[in-house]
Amino acid sequence: MRRRKEQAAVVAAPTRTFYDVGLNGTVDEFRQANKGAFDYRYSSGQHHGTQSQRDLQRGAIQAFLEGRPENLQTVFANLSEFKIGVEAKFSTETVDRKKILFDLTEGSDRPAAIIALALAQICEPEKKQEVLDEVLCDAVHCNPYPGEEAFVSALLKAGANANAEFMGSPGKILAMAITYAHPPRVVKMLYDGGASFDDALFRMRTKPFWDDKREMCIEKLKAYRQEITGEAATVEVRPEILLEMRQMIADFTEAAKDKKPAAQPAAARAKKTAAPTA
Repeated sequence: MRRRKEQAAVVAAPTRTFYDVGLNGTVDEFRQANKGAFDYRYSSGQHHGTQSQRDLQRGAIQAFLEGRPENLQTVFANLSEFKIGVEAKFSTETVDRKKILFDLTEGSDRPAAIIALALAQICEPEKKQEVLDEVLCDAVHCNPYPGEEAFVSALLKAGANANAEFMGSPGKILAMAITYAHPPRVVKMLYDGGASFDDALFRMRTKPFWDDKREMCIEKLKAYRQEITGEAATVEVRPEILLEMRQMIADFTEAAKDKKPAAQPAAARAKKTAAPTA
């Protein structure tokens, strides 16, 4: 009889949801629940694990808004640990950082402080800078949207570098803002924050991402530059930048001559297509 009562008690015990663990759980409980959800998703191929991870993060966001930031701070400090679903196991993308930070800061009178608090557990300054720069790039690597001006301003105040380097060269953030026709006030904000029209132009001229839209985007850049700086739209690039560009191309050509092409297996030779880089 006693055993039956114990079994009944176990069956009747309330089940704790993933959202509740994100909202009210300790950091250890939060991380353990995320690991369980990810492992289940990867091993079973079901969608339940993915939804469970999203519920955990939703709970952590709500806890942050209620003054308990630890779980969400853990997400930003351990981005690779909080990958969503099977597809993230081999992906560098981990968490929708732009959306989370945008939602947290929207309508706030202290958005930069909120961003700083969310990233407070990232110990390495370089890693924190990398997250800020990537989120700023994501913020303009899309069509214009309501609230972007305040969000871009908050990211810059939080320490994002408007002229950050991506794949070895600067200019991507401003080039993306121009390509996607963001409002002049957003472009000016990036320019005032250190972004360079010359670097953006160099990137547009040299990166495959702009192969099918290069001239149109350069015309946009000249129009933005004239409106913001007063520099005549007919001036395409400053002489010193043009000289630097030519020297870089010459150095690259010379290096290519000296380097013998390595033999490739048949499978590698057959696979020539790749996504254009920006």
